[in-house]
Amino acid sequence: MKRSRFFLIIATLFTFFICFIDEGYYNFMWMKEWGNWIAFTIYVFVMYTMQELLYKILKNKVAVSILGIILGLIFLFWLLG
Repeated sequence: MKRSRFFLIIATLFTFFICFIDEGYYNFMWMKEWGNWIAFTIYVFVMYTMQELLYKILKNKVAVSILGIILGLIFLFWLLG
C-alpha cells in the first residue's frame, strides 16, 4: 500500500472513531449535518498532514502514524483552545 494512502486511511479511521464517541452518544448521527462533515474534513487533513511531515523525519510508517495522530490532535486542541 502506498504511504500516502496508508496515512489517509489511518487519519480517516481515527477521525471516524473520534466522531463516533463524541459527546457520549456512540452513534453516527453526526453524519446528518453538513457542518460536522466540515469539522471531520479538517481533522482528517490535519492528522494526515502531520503524518506526512513526520515521515520526512522518521521514515517509519507505524511510528509516524501514531505520532502524527497524537501531534495532530494536540495541534487541533491548541488551535481550538
